[in-house]
Amino acid sequence: MSEIRKLTLAAMIAAAETALLYLASAVPSGKIALTAAAALGAALVTVECGRGRALASFAVSSAAALLICPTKLTCAVYALFLGWYPILKSVVERRIRPRLQLPLKLLALLAAEAAIYLAYTAIIGKPSPTAAAAAAAISLPAFILYDRLMSALIEIYISRKTKK
Repeated sequence: MSEIRKLTLAAMIAAAETALLYLASAVPSGKIALTAAAALGAALVTVECGRGRALASFAVSSAAALLICPTKLTCAVYALFLGWYPILKSVVERRIRPRLQLPLKLLALLAAEAAIYLAYTAIIGKPSPTAAAAAAAISLPAFILYDRLMSALIEIYISRKTKK
């Protein structure tokens, strides 16, 4: 793929991610699913264009979403974890031994949750301890499922791409 096509693809995906994040902040029932779907764009850019362009696409979509979205918390979850996670996943899965991959990914999740908690308390106020504990308990198995599904989707995409 030429450099111009890579740049164009990264820009178009950044725009699509921004649109999905806007929808996620506007549609109350689909916040998590649309935010996670927006993060899949970063995985596609990583596969097609490399990690550098994926980081640029993530930065553009995060900044644009934070500027235009009415609900900033949804954008904060994307900017603080889901948006850059596919890029981190690519690095971890290429350079780290398989036994250490999941613990490193979970450590990244916990660090991001701490950042999201701090952002939440700064913007809205301190959540109840029960709600924070429930969110942490739910996030670990949900994250593991998300990671496995993302791996499967990337494998399907790459296998179909190589068949052509």
